[in-house]
Amino acid sequence: MFGKSLVIFVISIFLFSAFALTEADAFRVNKSSAAGIEVYDADGQYLGLSAFSLMENSYAIYVPSLSSYVGINISTGEGALVTLYFQSNDCTGTPYVRPHQAYWIGYNRVTGKYYTGAKTVPVKMQTNSWLQSDWCRSMDFLDYKVPAEEVSADSLPFTFPVALPLQFKIDGTLAKAGGAYCHTPLLSHNVA
Repeated sequence: MFGKSLVIFVISIFLFSAFALTEADAFRVNKSSAAGIEVYDADGQYLGLSAFSLMENSYAIYVPSLSSYVGINISTGEGALVTLYFQSNDCTGTPYVRPHQAYWIGYNRVTGKYYTGAKTVPVKMQTNSWLQSDWCRSMDFLDYKVPAEEVSADSLPFTFPVALPLQFKIDGTLAKAGGAYCHTPLLSHNVA
């Protein structure tokens, strides 16, 4: 847990140093959602506000119109993956997700659909299978879950896959580092 916190801290320091925010700029970004670090794809499509890195290849964007986070795979431009859990042994029946999923939208490659979690009180339950990236896996796992809710791709304010690399703007100006447009190594590695 300490390692993950350290990685998030280091990434945060890197992003803010890469954008060379002054103390006044940082205050404006923190105090006003309209003055946040805006994220665009390489084609200029507005995605939302910069949030944080989910994993090595995923980045979270806060989408104000959805009041939710959307994960983006920075290697492919597709939605970040979401795991669906089932009480059955064969990934059939009602899908469930972990409670934090109620605040972000993810993509399930097997179903080809986007999901979020129901905004309800989590229930401790036994799940016996899970579906993430390519097939159904059996497992017995006792954990808190909420029902998964499908999100129509048409309801998203932008289209997937997004064009890479991602771009960042502060107060409407493309962020620069060292005199060049800023595409941080974190967000542009392994991307053509």
